[in-house]
Amino acid sequence: MKNKKQKLMDIMGFSDKKAIVYLTLLESGEAQVTYLARKCGLKRTTVYNILPELKDEGLIKTTKQSGRTLYYVDDTRDLERIIEMKSKSLQELLPELKRVQNILSVKPKIVLYEGEGGMKQLYQEIIDSVSPGDKIFTYIGLENFDNLISAEVSGDYINQRIAKKVVNRVIASPSEKSEQIFGSSQEELREMKIAKGVTEVFSSDMKIFGNKVAFLSYKENFFSVVLESREISIMLRSAFNIMWNSLE
Repeated sequence: MKNKKQKLMDIMGFSDKKAIVYLTLLESGEAQVTYLARKCGLKRTTVYNILPELKDEGLIKTTKQSGRTLYYVDDTRDLERIIEMKSKSLQELLPELKRVQNILSVKPKIVLYEGEGGMKQLYQEIIDSVSPGDKIFTYIGLENFDNLISAEVSGDYINQRIAKKVVNRVIASPSEKSEQIFGSSQEELREMKIAKGVTEVFSSDMKIFGNKVAFLSYKENFFSVVLESREISIMLRSAFNIMWNSLE
């Protein structure tokens, strides 16, 4: 039991006494508080405090027999359910924690992504860094775009962004691809303007999201530099809005 107890403490975050009560109940089947206290070597008041906690978490159940309350473990897979719930809650919390983190007290954070794997990591970082209702601000050149980014990466990114209800506001250089995707903007939560005065079509991006700015190049081997700085992201977002408002 000692090894199992330690694993419950490590994996589930159980206290020593909580792990003992759960394992003892698992091995005993249905049991009363008095029996559990004796079997665990704990005070009845301690067991009385732990059992409601286990029941509220859905890890144990109760039944009545001859007027007595008996406790039992119905399904050990409920432990897995608790872990999944905690993992989901943590994933929802992480973007908020990232925004709270004050990295400027040290220095701006710079991360480099390279290759197809780096491309996937970057687009996932963008999704993880924004909250429902946020906007992503994008400068993009769309010449030969379909040959520069895989449909899998692009499609997954767009689907996740739509699911989060995050709008992508885009300023694109003029090209056939720009005109093509302009028509699908509404269904893909995209606000788009084409900078028709740009004479040179470019094949790189700049994305502003949260407190971060990403500079992307798709030519040859993909690479991106992500700069995390609240001041710089505010400045570039302001410049973006000035240009956006000047376009038709």
